Amino acid sequence: MPGLHHLQLLGNNMTNEGLQAILYGCPLLESLDIQKCLDVDLSGELGKRITQKIKNFKRPDDSMEDCKWNTEIFYCDEYDEDYYPSSEISNFSYGDYFGYWLNLA
Repeated sequence: MPGLHHLQLLGNNMTNEGLQAILYGCPLLESLDIQKCLDVDLSGELGKRITQKIKNFKRPDDSMEDCKWNTEIFYCDEYDEDYYPSSEISNFSYGDYFGYWLNLA
């Protein structure tokens, strides 16, 4: 996306390879928010490159306090396993659900 100026990826599992691809493919990028993208390591040359190139950069470990999105984290063990009867889950077809978008329907 060569015309992209602003990008926000919150909690994405992107790695350094993906981040390098973004920097290469978005030469006009001015602001980049990768808060909670914990698989990115900015300790080396990549971190230096970003701080030189990006005017407004939010790091993976930056506070989410000023984030306008809901940043509350839910963990799987907080959910009731009995909420969905197993028969409903086993009869669920992703093909039916996503078929239209994948041209399967």
